[in-house]
Amino acid sequence: MAFWKATALINRNTEEKKTFVVQAPDEYTADKIRSAFMEVHTEYLELELSQIEKPSWIRAAYGEEDPEALSSKEIYARAQAQRGADEASSKKRRSFGKS
Repeated sequence: MAFWKATALINRNTEEKKTFVVQAPDEYTADKIRSAFMEVHTEYLELELSQIEKPSWIRAAYGEEDPEALSSKEIYARAQAQRGADEASSKKRRSFGKS
C-alpha cells in the first residue's frame, strides 16, 4: 500500500484548502486517485497529490496486522462490562431518594 498527501482546493475566492492522507494500492497512480476523488467529491476544485511514507500515527494500514487490535471476544467482554456498569448506575439513580 502507498500513502499520499492530498490537498484539495475547496474555494478559489478564499483559497480554502483541506489536507488529508490517502492510502491506496501500490499500483494506483496519482492520476487514478485524483480522478476517483474528483468524481466523488465534486466540491473539490483541484486536488494536489504527493506520495509520502506511511505516517507514524497510523498504527496499521489496510491489510496489515494491528498488534494493538482487540479480538472479537475482548470487544464483547468490554461491551458486557459496560452494560453492567450502565445498569448498576441506572439502578442507583432510580433508587435515589427512596427510603
